[in-house]
Amino acid sequence: MTTWVQHHIGERVSGGVRRFGVKYRDGRYDRRGHGFLGFGARIVTDLDTNAGTATFYDNVTAVKVGGCEVYLFANQVHRQWRWAPALPQ
Repeated sequence: MTTWVQHHIGERVSGGVRRFGVKYRDGRYDRRGHGFLGFGARIVTDLDTNAGTATFYDNVTAVKVGGCEVYLFANQVHRQWRWAPALPQ
């Protein structure tokens, strides 16, 4: 399992520039011909407020269709968490 981290500076808004951190986790590749199945999770965090979204994908479940196994749920959102801590006074 490899985690790839990228920091992205967003558009200028009133009051300055918004900064976001993006992490991708659990990248999967199928060597039987399906290729890259996507990441298991993507986590986007607002570096200024610590608010964020974690999106989880099912890139593991293989379903037998005919004589082949296919990944019907790859790149489909499985569940999502969002958080927004209270800002300081």
